[in-house]
Amino acid sequence: MQAQVGPLHSFAGHKGAVLALSFHPRFERLASCGVDGTVQLWTPGDNQPALTIAQYHQASWLFALSFHPKIELLACAAGDGQIWLWDSNTGHSTGIWGGHQAEALALGFTSDGSQLASGSADGTVQVRESLTGTRLTQLSHPDTVCALAWSPDGRYLLSGAQDGQARVWDGSSGQMLAVLHRAEGWVNSVAWSPDGHWLACGLETEQAIVLEASTGQLHKTLIGHQGSVLSVAFSADSLALATGSADGTARLWEVATGRLLEVVGDHRQAVTAVALSPQSKQHASSWLATASRDSLVRLWSLSISP
Repeated sequence: MQAQVGPLHSFAGHKGAVLALSFHPRFERLASCGVDGTVQLWTPGDNQPALTIAQYHQASWLFALSFHPKIELLACAAGDGQIWLWDSNTGHSTGIWGGHQAEALALGFTSDGSQLASGSADGTVQVRESLTGTRLTQLSHPDTVCALAWSPDGRYLLSGAQDGQARVWDGSSGQMLAVLHRAEGWVNSVAWSPDGHWLACGLETEQAIVLEASTGQLHKTLIGHQGSVLSVAFSADSLALATGSADGTARLWEVATGRLLEVVGDHRQAVTAVALSPQSKQHASSWLATASRDSLVRLWSLSISP
């Protein structure tokens, strides 16, 4: 497998570190959020954000965000422990959900959009109906929940925590099914591949790992970063994995072999988030997006060939 990555755009709309990225499910826009308490929605090709959403709250950072896969709804996890929801076309607020007793750090919709899970520094994961906010179940961890990822069928939830453990849960019952990783340091980021076969974890120990979803067995350890791996994301075809690190680089890896395909290093500070564009019938190309503590969001063209 070969990969070619080329610079497309650099977006400079945030005032401070950018902490999270999310592609619109129809490939139209890219959303970013960070320590300035705003969400910026970018249209590729434009240097200015198409929409800026300010949450107008008491100096609350926004740590994570996710587009609903079916409707124009955008959810954000905030430092005040609340989940903020907006119409992603207009920026109008559609809801604020409480419940967490500390910073909300992670969230994600199921692939059908029926449920939204949020993870917090209070050690809990709350699973809610995505349109009503009705709480369905709560999962308890002994430490801060740093990251979440749903399985493609929406049945299982993968969590990464500050205690160094990655866990798989039954999303309906809240029962913990397995502990897949135990190590020193935080599990900063997790991802479940679109084909359902792989799990990935970004670790404080400067490594990323890929696990077999069916067995939980270690598949590959990805070594090369010189700082904590802060973000992981699979490509739409599940063949490649992007990682972002405190060393200021993003890297692209071949999942099957663990081979390094490409290094992207144009940020001046830690790469806090990476995102790979979803599959689209309208767009044959793919994009890689990176965000950094340097306040910039960068968009890259991505071509992967056998």
